[in-house]
Amino acid sequence: MRSVLIYLPEQLFGLPFFGFGLFLAAWLVVCAIVLVVSVRRHGWNAETQGFLPVMALVAAVIVFVMPKMSEPGLGLPIRGYGVMMLAGIVAGVGLSLRRARERGIDPEHIYSLAFWMVACGIVGARAYFVIKEWSNFQRPTLTETLLAIINIPEGGLVVYGSLVGGVLAFVAYTLRHRLSMLSVADIVAPSMMVGLALGRIGCFLNGCCYGGECDWPWAVRFPWQSPPHIQHVRTGLVYLHGIKIAADEHDKPIVKEVAVDSLAAAQGLAAGQRILMVQGMPATSARFVEDALLSIPANEPQVTIVTEGATEPRRWTLSLAHELSRPIHPAQLYAAIGALLVVVLLLAWEPYRRADGEVFAMFLVVYPALRFVEEMLRRDEPEYGGLKIAQWISVALIAGGAALWGWLRRRSGDGDVRGRG
Repeated sequence: MRSVLIYLPEQLFGLPFFGFGLFLAAWLVVCAIVLVVSVRRHGWNAETQGFLPVMALVAAVIVFVMPKMSEPGLGLPIRGYGVMMLAGIVAGVGLSLRRARERGIDPEHIYSLAFWMVACGIVGARAYFVIKEWSNFQRPTLTETLLAIINIPEGGLVVYGSLVGGVLAFVAYTLRHRLSMLSVADIVAPSMMVGLALGRIGCFLNGCCYGGECDWPWAVRFPWQSPPHIQHVRTGLVYLHGIKIAADEHDKPIVKEVAVDSLAAAQGLAAGQRILMVQGMPATSARFVEDALLSIPANEPQVTIVTEGATEPRRWTLSLAHELSRPIHPAQLYAAIGALLVVVLLLAWEPYRRADGEVFAMFLVVYPALRFVEEMLRRDEPEYGGLKIAQWISVALIAGGAALWGWLRRRSGDGDVRGRG
């Protein structure tokens, strides 16, 4: 896991980098170039004007949001999740461009379509995640809540949410420009899987979308404050600074267990002791105690707990390097490898397709089937009716893909329907 790759400095050459600074200037230059090229090719039409809202939104993020996301003394963190997501977009667009030329489709359509599919896909993916995890995004003020929602580089995008947003943009664009919807869908499907493969590597760097416990040779353990570590603390699978927390019959926090030979044991903590204070704050609940201990800063790794009947607070310094999750499946890497195999399958089927849309139909069947199996290994989603939400969606997509495949096969029986969409 490597959540942060580098930090961008708050200043460069003595000038501010974010806000009304160098980054905004660079973005305005990029916007000007894009608009000039679009005007020369298409004129000042609705398509060119459609870039303006997104350009303005990005500029607003640079001016008002990025300075708040910057970490004092370090700068703006560039996270592995965001970098791999960007790499996935670039690689997917590149593959689509090559395949569009092979099918005689103007590459300009691919650039424009990619722009809208990516924008709508990110909105859909984030909306799905925020709705599902709304309690984790609520903050004391509206501004803080909005900042948490748009802080996408830290992770929190759901593939099926992006699929919904991307499909809506795809349908609107192809209808507007009178393109063969099935032919363009065939072009886009493998590119989506390329983007997903790289995106899942970003998930691994971020620690999200993790798997369940295992003892296989390639099992991985994630570090302090990673999503797997936090979940394992919540469920009592690992000790938190040498102790496990629970609630007594009055819903008050108590020490449930103490690790043998731990610093907590050396300080006299024992199972059953009621916790009154943690890190100088009243211990109102077991969850509060866990949150307080999980939020200990790495530069001041000292635990302070006051238990009932103790005359002095119990303090000890800990090593965060030893605070790890249990060994778990690297489900993110499984998903990345699976997505690449789907890419190979879709591209290999291309010469044998009998009708436009077959590659897309195969995508609708194969990827959801793979995702259904992946969800059996993951432990970051609850179940509803015996299946996770992603599995229910997978079942629906498999049925839709099979129906589309059968329809295309019946059509192709009446003659070659390639290119008519």
